[in-house]
Amino acid sequence: MGCDIHIIAEVKEDGVWRENTDKVFYDTWPSEGNHAEPNSNRNYDWFAVLADVRNGRGFAGVKTGDGFIPIADPRGTPDDCNEAWKQSVEEWGIDMHSTGWLDANDFVEYDWTRKALKQGSIPLHVYANLEKGAAPKSSGHAWGRDVINLTPEKADKLLKSGHEDLPGENLRHNVLVQWEVQYREYFNKEWENIIDPLIALTKKYEDARLVFGFDN
Repeated sequence: MGCDIHIIAEVKEDGVWRENTDKVFYDTWPSEGNHAEPNSNRNYDWFAVLADVRNGRGFAGVKTGDGFIPIADPRGTPDDCNEAWKQSVEEWGIDMHSTGWLDANDFVEYDWTRKALKQGSIPLHVYANLEKGAAPKSSGHAWGRDVINLTPEKADKLLKSGHEDLPGENLRHNVLVQWEVQYREYFNKEWENIIDPLIALTKKYEDARLVFGFDN
């Protein structure tokens, strides 16, 4: 089962938190451009950094790496958040979990210089042209009777022997690879489209924060 995020931005004005209405967050849905709400696409690595949700795990619990250090453990729904958000959380009930919030300072003070180990499965022919330790353009996980999953060691041995395939027709050969990512570079889109705009809101208002929760 997949996991989705429910997220809004709030700004503090005259000592009161209210839902943000400034269209400062870039997104492609429901139309491409700037919106008042941050991007809510399914991104488990981003969920991991925000609230330790699906950390190092993908669909069906598949391991996608060692995970990321969360900015903070889920703090729950703020007592002083806007009433519409409180009502939304109440309506979801037990189906919304890991509710929390992070303000602009939380993002600024977080150590984005850290590195994390990612992993995924790629086709053998892609692996053959991949520089060791480099990140593939895309990766996933494959199962089935026609799929053969190889370790990098077995794949290297196979490629060194001059064979690009193992015996067997109509078989797909994949290689489990690992690569290192640097937090700031890896989450660059989130910085540009969510974090930087959130920080900009603090220059206009008394404060700004993201408020969120998740459902499976």
